[in-house]
Amino acid sequence: MNPTFEHDRISRRSLLLSLPALMMAPRALLQNGSPPIRVTGINHVTLRVSDVKRSVDFYQGLFGMPVISRQGTTNANLRIGAGPQFLGFSAAGSEAPNINHICLGVDNFNVDRIIGILGQHGITKGDSAGPMKVRVRMRGPEAGGAKEGTPELSFGDPDGIVIQLQDPRYCGGAGALGNVCPAPEASPKKGLLALRDWSHCTNFVSDAARSNKFYQDLFGFDIQVRRWRRRSRRRERRASSCQYQSPLHEHGKFPPGFRHQDSRKLRHQTERKRARGAGTARPLHQHADGESRRREGRHAGTIFYGSRRPADPASGCKVLRRRRRPR
Repeated sequence: MNPTFEHDRISRRSLLLSLPALMMAPRALLQNGSPPIRVTGINHVTLRVSDVKRSVDFYQGLFGMPVISRQGTTNANLRIGAGPQFLGFSAAGSEAPNINHICLGVDNFNVDRIIGILGQHGITKGDSAGPMKVRVRMRGPEAGGAKEGTPELSFGDPDGIVIQLQDPRYCGGAGALGNVCPAPEASPKKGLLALRDWSHCTNFVSDAARSNKFYQDLFGFDIQVRRWRRRSRRRERRASSCQYQSPLHEHGKFPPGFRHQDSRKLRHQTERKRARGAGTARPLHQHADGESRRREGRHAGTIFYGSRRPADPASGCKVLRRRRRPR
């Protein structure tokens, strides 16, 4: 054992006493320090659909979700798990179906306080929640809100993605916090899967670094994981030994059926032909029978055979041997 860590070992008792804190760690690590606006989680996502009734029937048949609240005669909200989280549906009208907005539950929800914080981050008031604009809608009783109006705050991020902020108890109902909802309407179908909660939402943005900074500065979010497209080891080995970056790529696209060959051999042949002033070099054509022929240029009658000896044990690329065709 490394002596550096020998001194820092903890006892079994200390480990067991630490388990409750470890169980709470994922939630605690979502935000660091004291963010301007502390988010508790995703409250709801609203979809704009062409047929609300058809969408409600579809999701109830799949997940057995009860209706937790209704806003007007058409809009409906389906409860997720024990609530108050939900999946909302509104009529798209003449627009194409889309994800209208994402709503985050925040601690100490107060419209004036949040507008002041958003203003410090360059988000100003507007008639609609456009890019870097904030809007407050007072939803009245005709849309399931309070008589004096239920405030709903939404703003647009740098890409214009609409984010709504509400109290964590918001259920799309009435009251000053939108947390007064009637008894849920049971789903007529049992459903095939049971939902527990919202896991995450992925936003496709024009500038990932800018969006990460924006949400981190505003909500104090930590980056839990970074995702990127990873190439396989086989592709990495082949790319390291069979690149055609220069000079062959200067001559356009490779023809159909062209396979990877030894890059050093091809580069040498191209440079040699340039030195002789023979004009533009032509890449080799790999045929199904394993032969590589140069159809144009000085070596039109030359056949190239693939050697069984690999140029690089890790690459599998073939070394080309040239042999004159009998005349």
